[in-house]
Amino acid sequence: MPPSTGPVFWNLVADKVLRQDWSQGVHLKAFADDFVFLVNAVTKQEVKNLANKTWTDKHKLEISLEKTNYFHIKRIDQDQYGTYKLKEDKRT
Repeated sequence: MPPSTGPVFWNLVADKVLRQDWSQGVHLKAFADDFVFLVNAVTKQEVKNLANKTWTDKHKLEISLEKTNYFHIKRIDQDQYGTYKLKEDKRT
C-alpha cells in the first residue's frame, strides 16, 4: 500500500461499518480510528452473542473477549446534540 493511504483505507472501512444495519440493542459510535459498540445486554456472554450475530457472523470474524473492554452501564442518556452521558453501574 502506498504511503499515507492509511486514512483513505480507514475511511473506506469506517464508511462500510457505519452504514450497516445493526440489530436492536446495538449502537455504534466511531472516534478517531476506533469503533465503540454499545450493546444492550445483561451478561458479557450476551454481549458476545449479540455482537457475533450482528457483525462477525456476516463477515466470518470472531470477537476476542480477552481483548474486549467491558463495563456495565446502568443508564445512557442522550442530550439534544447526540452526546451520550453514561451512568456506570457500581455493582460488582
